[in-house]
Amino acid sequence: MSTFAIIAAARESGPFDCHNLLTDMITLQAFNGSAAMTALLLGAVVSERIQTRQELARACGQFADMVARMATGDLRPALPHRHNKREGQGGQAPRRA
Repeated sequence: MSTFAIIAAARESGPFDCHNLLTDMITLQAFNGSAAMTALLLGAVVSERIQTRQELARACGQFADMVARMATGDLRPALPHRHNKREGQGGQAPRRA
């Protein structure tokens, strides 16, 4: 998309028609900056969504373990579950007995 805008500016066509070189370059910089910011914001939103989903899955697993222990009559407090590298990579964490 940026390439097409640069070509249009070089050929003085489209929105770059009847402007001087400085105005065209400022317009191109603004366009490229807004495209870059949009990509960065979208990447941040997707990353945050993935992280939140992983945290929710971990919390649901902890809750299910706690309910299962309570159903068997085990009312001792459990140690908090540690996050390990395999979980972050999509692998399974080792289960506690």
